[in-house]
Amino acid sequence: MALAVVLTSSLLYLTTARTLRAQLDQDLRQIADDVVAGDMRGGPRRDPFGGAGGLVQVLDRDGNVVTTATATPFPVSEGAVALATGEGTEPWYESMTITADGGGQVPLRVLTVAVRVGPQRVGAVQVAVPTTQQVATLARLRRLLVVGGIVGTGLAGLIGWALGRRATRPVADLTEVAEDVRATGDLTRRIEVDGDDELARLATTFNEMLAALERTQRSQTQ
Repeated sequence: MALAVVLTSSLLYLTTARTLRAQLDQDLRQIADDVVAGDMRGGPRRDPFGGAGGLVQVLDRDGNVVTTATATPFPVSEGAVALATGEGTEPWYESMTITADGGGQVPLRVLTVAVRVGPQRVGAVQVAVPTTQQVATLARLRRLLVVGGIVGTGLAGLIGWALGRRATRPVADLTEVAEDVRATGDLTRRIEVDGDDELARLATTFNEMLAALERTQRSQTQ
């Protein structure tokens, strides 16, 4: 049961994380398309960390930052530089953490896309959105899955223990009667039979054996 809970929780967590990441990447691509098709000056579209509008940064054909929305440009990775210089071809997604003006750490999801003017590549545009909400959502989900898994496994253990006790009660009764017969020699003892499963048939057979022994003993006594 614990293994099933762990596997199910892991699958749920990974699926949720993948879904959130896919939605975030889709939003980034839409923002990048809007920026490339429209305003190439960069700059924040809503708030200092982009919000739903995204944070924009422009790279020249050498991979250097020429326009940014923040006082300090966010880091440019090798993959982004390769895309700006023409060595890469596919849009480059990555995650990073930058330091805010107040000193706090802000996680970002960044997309870099190449920019062309006619047939010539002139650099790249980077758009980023903070993933604070997604990180918080996944953290809450982790806590929920851990607590729910512990509680669920505990309840399953208690239910299994209770069912096990109930299922093995005929065996305990059979053992008790057998030990009593061995100790006292009282062949009149019988086991209460309930149901028609294997244990019930075993109890019936044991009762029949005691009855046969009782008859044999009575015959010997006579």
